[in-house]
Amino acid sequence: MMEENDKDEKIIEFLENYEYSETLNIFFSLRKDCIGIIDPPIVLEHQILGNDGNRLPIQDLEMLVKDGELRKLKVPRSLSYKNITSSIGYSLKSDILRVLKQRIQEKYSNLECQNRLNGCFLECLFNNENNNILLQNILNLIKENIFQNYKTISINNKHLLDYLSLICIQWKSQYKICQSHQTNFSGDFLLNLLIKFGILRSDASDLHSLIFTTPSMGLFIQYLESGNTVIINSLKRSKYKELFEDKFNTLKLGKSLLPLDFHLRDLHGTGIIKRMVVHNNPIKVCKLCNIIANRRIQKKRTTT
Repeated sequence: MMEENDKDEKIIEFLENYEYSETLNIFFSLRKDCIGIIDPPIVLEHQILGNDGNRLPIQDLEMLVKDGELRKLKVPRSLSYKNITSSIGYSLKSDILRVLKQRIQEKYSNLECQNRLNGCFLECLFNNENNNILLQNILNLIKENIFQNYKTISINNKHLLDYLSLICIQWKSQYKICQSHQTNFSGDFLLNLLIKFGILRSDASDLHSLIFTTPSMGLFIQYLESGNTVIINSLKRSKYKELFEDKFNTLKLGKSLLPLDFHLRDLHGTGIIKRMVVHNNPIKVCKLCNIIANRRIQKKRTTT
């Protein structure tokens, strides 16, 4: 495991210092902004913008998705005035696995199914004495089976369940499992664990599919929408629906702990605001798009 962590760190270090891709440079810069705030970090596709405010090509990101180093995610949004219900996001596989390992060890060291049942013997994989072996197997399942074989945003529920059922059969032949635990051990059991650990969630638009996610997705969305609301309402209150960006520096961005630039990139990338250079002024101007500028300011302000 230590060698694998070293390998992941070397890959990240190489990509961070790769000078020939502006797209990767911006991705890792935004990832760094998230570290310590949102873990694992998530970067939205429309935030990958050049100095001119235009979107940059994402071939380098898609290459990393194909190689399995980057996970492509569907991030739920509720931007009805822009007809946006989701955004595409990216998160490093190594970041997700790092957080998962901590999450599993800290919060799920005593899985419900691990409680000693009548007839359970010491060598049983689900005996409390074998926690480390079981949890390591689950991590390996996610890394070597799920992430390696499924590099898409979503997956068919039945297809995944059938695959996990085969994994259960392999484990039953590879490890000693008491009769009581064999009864509960199934593809459904493993699928519920993946959902519980924050790797998968249901897809409201397709009841037959599951969407890959991260344990930090809920907090990420909460921060993003809270900070964005404060910025939008500030622009709505201004006379011409525009402000120099330095005016936002004194704002408390609601519940968000994300940097201001992270929010402005999201708002510009979704077309809610436009960031402009005026008269060669080093400080950009943010202007609210007409559709939103004409809507009423939300009566309920974000609590700080």
